[in-house]
Amino acid sequence: ENTAQQSQPPPGYLRIKLQGGLRNTAGVGARVVVSTAGRKVTLEQMPTRGFQSSVDPVMVIGLGEVAVADTLSVTWPSGKVSILANVPCKQTLVIREADAREPGPGRQEGATIFAKVEGRLDYQHTENTFVDFDRERLVYQMLSTSGPPAAVGDLNGDGLEDVWLGGSAGSSGTIFFQNSTGTFTRSEQPALALDRDSEDTDIVLGDLDGDGDLDAVVASGGSEFGLGAPALRDRAYLNNGKGDFTRLLGTDLDRVNEITSSLVLADWDNDGDLDLFTGSRMVPFAYGMTPGSHLFLNDGSGRLLERTADRASLLSGIGMITDAVALDYDGDRDQDLVLVGDWTGILILENHDGVFSLSENELSGYRGWWNTVYCSDIDQDGDPDLVVGNHGLNSRFKVNEEQKLGLFVGDFDSNGSVEPVYALNQKGNWTPLALRHDLIAQMPGLKKKFLKYADYNNLALHEVFGKEALAKSVRLEANYMATSVVENKGNGRWQLRPLPVEAQFAPVYAISSLDYNKDGVSDLILAGNLFEVKPEAGRYDALLGGVLLQGKGNMQFEAVPYLQTGLTKVLAARAIRTIDVARQKFLMVTANQDSLTLYSQPE
Repeated sequence: ENTAQQSQPPPGYLRIKLQGGLRNTAGVGARVVVSTAGRKVTLEQMPTRGFQSSVDPVMVIGLGEVAVADTLSVTWPSGKVSILANVPCKQTLVIREADAREPGPGRQEGATIFAKVEGRLDYQHTENTFVDFDRERLVYQMLSTSGPPAAVGDLNGDGLEDVWLGGSAGSSGTIFFQNSTGTFTRSEQPALALDRDSEDTDIVLGDLDGDGDLDAVVASGGSEFGLGAPALRDRAYLNNGKGDFTRLLGTDLDRVNEITSSLVLADWDNDGDLDLFTGSRMVPFAYGMTPGSHLFLNDGSGRLLERTADRASLLSGIGMITDAVALDYDGDRDQDLVLVGDWTGILILENHDGVFSLSENELSGYRGWWNTVYCSDIDQDGDPDLVVGNHGLNSRFKVNEEQKLGLFVGDFDSNGSVEPVYALNQKGNWTPLALRHDLIAQMPGLKKKFLKYADYNNLALHEVFGKEALAKSVRLEANYMATSVVENKGNGRWQLRPLPVEAQFAPVYAISSLDYNKDGVSDLILAGNLFEVKPEAGRYDALLGGVLLQGKGNMQFEAVPYLQTGLTKVLAARAIRTIDVARQKFLMVTANQDSLTLYSQPE
């Protein structure tokens, strides 16, 4: 007979068994806080501890000599709260979510800032079947799920805003015309159907040919296609004024086959027509190698002629660009460029009479995994500021003063193709992050060198590949992962500040600004997530449907509790747009492999 508890009575403890709702009976994700005199203990209900590993879902909190806990609170994933006071120790508590209450005094259940609107625009994005890891075994996240992009504008000249949504490879883009009733009707566009093989990664609208209607340029990208594939050609479409589009052929766009991620229409040379920048994401089958981005000038008729060599030669090696935006940051009445990308800083390209050069400033030193850049006068001082979406701070890929993240790209097995090897630098030594089986799948010749996992474990990078091979490789580094706001201080000076922690839970891919509470201060809404991630890195899904940041002035922000926002649906958001529907402002959110969502904004 075990008499240990009688001979040595255990100290104070509480065993807590949570009973959640129907879809989460164990209350996974709930936060339990036990408060005693001068001490607070916090536990989260997360039984899973790793691959095929779990613990008892009954939580145990040790309290030492405490006989009675002052308070015990449970915050459930639904936002409800259970609170117990003066809780005797040495017992097992069963706490039910059904008995919990709504948080906050006077809060009405279901009352949110944004309300989902049904029945106006019916669209479901379908991603084509493709697994990046089958081709590039050493990358940690898929790059082929960057859509759908979205653009909003009056496409048929009836004074109502319409919607253009990009398609995945094998599915054409889609145009929806808004009706007078505030609903949307899909428009058949034969020109788009002919280009269904391409993966749409960005869409920009503007009057290319000067006839007074909105034309379009659509970026072709994704990582499915090989070098020089026709499906990688970006496409310009001309509007007949009634919303019928035909592809514009015979421009220099037809001669460029890049994995394009971003487009910017602006008048680079100040001649009164719209020109084009195209940002390239990566070299096909060679992640980490630098692709070429491009600058095109308009001849006035809509024909786009490449002028990269004489106007922006630095674009040939600028980096793996993920997004770009035009702005006049220095007030000289021409359009400059801001570029962000993988393993790059925030790059400011200054326009001098249509010729671009890199502006030397502190932003280029913040090298991250940037996904998107948004431009607006956030502080309302008359010059443009930036909000930049990064990888975030909630993954295994962390950087700080003592730890660097690197990418070494080279032909390490001498087979004619390059391999991207992620590595971590701690105390001056680079160590590979790749698991042994992934490394051998990419470079089978290493199997004889590392017959066992123990042979590979904790080796430095030069011990795996040799110092000579590393010296020949391309090395990229990241030193900053936080999604941030960038204040334009004038005179070419910028100040970068990380946004609140709620904006760092997952990669941010979509950003917009608004003044939801009508206090005259700009607020921000951010969304993102990425599900197609290797198991050892874990999928990035903690942003839920979006984050609303209330502006407090002086470029300071505070997160609004997500249950109050109404943006609670977990999705992989890719674009946020504001659209006027039936004389009312709506937020439109597109998501990969999901339906389009419309939210009404507060009046």
